[in-house]
Amino acid sequence: MNLKEQKKKHRFWMNLAFGYIVALFTSVVVLFFNLGSIYISVSCFTICFITVIGAKICFARADKYEVSQELVITEDEPTTEELMANNVTESVNLDANKEDETDDCPLVADVVFTEEMSDCETLETNDMETNENISEIEGVSVEETTVELTESTIEQTDEIIESDEGTTEIEKTTLKSDNELDAFEQEILDQITGILNQHHRDTSSLSTKKVGNYFDVQANATIARFKLKGRKQYLLSHLEESVLKEKGLTVEAPSKNEKFNSRIILTSSDVLQTLSDYIVENFDKAC
Repeated sequence: MNLKEQKKKHRFWMNLAFGYIVALFTSVVVLFFNLGSIYISVSCFTICFITVIGAKICFARADKYEVSQELVITEDEPTTEELMANNVTESVNLDANKEDETDDCPLVADVVFTEEMSDCETLETNDMETNENISEIEGVSVEETTVELTESTIEQTDEIIESDEGTTEIEKTTLKSDNELDAFEQEILDQITGILNQHHRDTSSLSTKKVGNYFDVQANATIARFKLKGRKQYLLSHLEESVLKEKGLTVEAPSKNEKFNSRIILTSSDVLQTLSDYIVENFDKAC
C-alpha cells in the first residue's frame, strides 16, 4: 500500500473515533440533565455503550494504518550510494568548469581586479573629503545655534523680569485701591468710630473691607454692612422693620440674596447716631 493512502486511512479512522467521542460526551450531558425520564436515560446509556465500542474499534484501525517515522525517513532520504555518486559527479563538473574559465580569460581577471582596486581607492578618498566637509558644516551650525539659543534665553529672561515688575505694580495698585476710601465711606467710618469712643470702646481693631458692592466695617468680625454705590445707600441690619419705623427711620425689605431682616436707608451719616446701641452691641459681639 502507498504511503499517502496509509495516511488518508489513518486520518479517516481518527476523525471517526473523535466523532464517537463527541457523541459520547453529548449523551452524557443529556443524561445528566434528564435523570427523571426513564426513556431518555435508557436511550442515553445505549448511545454511550455504542459510542465507546465504536471509538475503540476506530482507534484500533487507526493504529493499524499508522505510518511509522522510520518508514517516512527511509522513503524520503536517498541511500548512501546515491549520495556518493552525486558528490563525485558534482566535483568533476566543478573542476572542469574551473579549468575552462582559467584557460579562456586569465588576463581579463587581472585587469578587472586592478580596476576594482583603483575604484576602491578613489571612493575612499571621496569619503574622507565628504567627512571633513560634514564636520566643518556641523561645527559652524552648532556654533550658530548656540549663539541663537543664548540670545533667545536672554530675551526671555528680560521679558520675565518685565512681566514680574508689571505684576508687582498691579498688586500694589490693587492694594491701594482696597485701602482707599471715598468721602462718604470715610464719613461712615468716622461716625462709627465716634459712637464707639462715646461708649468707651477700643477702636484700634477697626478696619474696612469691600466685598463686591458692599462696604463692611469690621473688628474681629463684621460690625455693619453698607451698600453705598448705586441709586440707594443703605445699611443692612438684623432688626425688624417695625422696630426701626418706631425710631423714625426709612426702611425697606432686603433682597433674597441679602441675609438680613431690613434695609435702613441712609439719607446722611447722621442716621447712624440713632442706631448707636445696635452698633455698640455688634461691636461687643465681634470682639
